[in-house]
Amino acid sequence: MAMGILVSEISGSRKELQFLRHFMNVAPEGSRYIRQLITELEHYGPNGVHKCLIFELVSLSISSMVKELP
Repeated sequence: MAMGILVSEISGSRKELQFLRHFMNVAPEGSRYIRQLITELEHYGPNGVHKCLIFELVSLSISSMVKELP
């Protein structure tokens, strides 16, 4: 799994989550081309509430890919 953490709600950066939800509803057959959202969590920190998005893992990490370069 992979996790993405959005900045606190104060900044209004919920576009990614809105896009993922919308796309899955209107084009489920096309969802194989984007990473799948498994679940979402909230983390309460000193700078506000942060949305944590848990995705399926779609490929190797960047550091793993760099290690495999010739």
